[in-house]
Amino acid sequence: MPTLAKALIPRGTWYGSPSFKDFSQLLDKLQSKSRKAKRSAAAILTRPPEIFAILAVQVPADKARSTPSTTVFAIFDSHSRPGRHAQGAAITFFGTSTGAATYLEELLTVDEALTSTSQLDWQTDLLSQFSAHFLVASETEHSMTLREAELELFQASIRTLELQAELDGMKSTMEDLREKYNREKAERGRAEDELAVVRAELRSVREGAARREAEIKPLATPPSSKGKEKAFETDDEIEYDDVYSTGFEIPGGGWYESHPAKSPVVRLNERHATQDHSTTAPKGAAFNEDIALAMKLQQQFLEEDRVLHAQFFQLQATSQQTFDCGICMDTHPEDMVAIVSGCSHDFCRECLTNHVKATLERMKFPVFCPVCSTKQTKTGAYKGGVLTQQNVQMLGVSEEDYERWIEFELASHSVLIECQK
Repeated sequence: MPTLAKALIPRGTWYGSPSFKDFSQLLDKLQSKSRKAKRSAAAILTRPPEIFAILAVQVPADKARSTPSTTVFAIFDSHSRPGRHAQGAAITFFGTSTGAATYLEELLTVDEALTSTSQLDWQTDLLSQFSAHFLVASETEHSMTLREAELELFQASIRTLELQAELDGMKSTMEDLREKYNREKAERGRAEDELAVVRAELRSVREGAARREAEIKPLATPPSSKGKEKAFETDDEIEYDDVYSTGFEIPGGGWYESHPAKSPVVRLNERHATQDHSTTAPKGAAFNEDIALAMKLQQQFLEEDRVLHAQFFQLQATSQQTFDCGICMDTHPEDMVAIVSGCSHDFCRECLTNHVKATLERMKFPVFCPVCSTKQTKTGAYKGGVLTQQNVQMLGVSEEDYERWIEFELASHSVLIECQK
């Protein structure tokens, strides 16, 4: 605070362990600084979660009583201590540094059983250390009028609000980074799920192909005659446009050729082309024509199925995600989501806007997450999401509700001053 900055002068920092030896050294340094400055000095001692204020007051010599000058130590303790001052805070005076060091050692002693526990390394490290900041009273007295005191207090309040705004800004940045991390984590999870689906379908296709290959009897090389492929051992002969390296034997006799990039072209030789098929066609030729047509249709089906699968996954990758509102329970597209800082609950903009408006009309502030506020902890303390100014701006509330929000937020950071007039 500005008032304290003018009245007190920092004179260094000292660290030690909560022992009689280190406390004695601390008090000796405090006494030395007080005598050197010829003014009272103080040390703010911190050992989380304890904070003490130690004041060294110089008592001048009394010539009438022939008593030399001495130093009196006053220790301010803001906590109640059973057996010492159970009713609340207290100031304890000591005429010697030995008594004050003994008092501090008794208050801040550390159980040796804790220091031997490896599971509490950083906690015991905090308990086994303390820090002290030395302060000396200013050389000049700073007496001020009531008007000057009010101005100093006003400046201190402004500085407090500035620090609070900086803290809120850092918290907002942290929340934005956390939300970005959660979104990227969710997107990565969805991508991994889609990849798992694709891998499962690919594995299913491979297994199906393996089963179909096992159901037919492949032949390494089809029977040939004079450089051309002979299809069947019947009187009907079928010739192909190309020589294929794979094929299978048709039940009942015969050979069928296939190629992944070409459709088999079945032709009757000239002898069968001149025959009359108006009455009854040869059984072998008709059967093989049906097989060729079936394979051609199967290939067309597989190609269409592949194209449809590719289009489906492309649409699925570009389609907008959805979410369920925690208030109305309806499903909405992701661009209508409204979030609350400090929790992972999702709401639609309309529901969260109505929640903010209703809460402000009931003169309640801050505005908590409607889902988190229904959950009670064992201690009764609220642990959940709280709407920030940035959340309200992104919601797009009305101008009247936003002005009311600003008034409540300023009131929460204001300092109450009692007028003496």
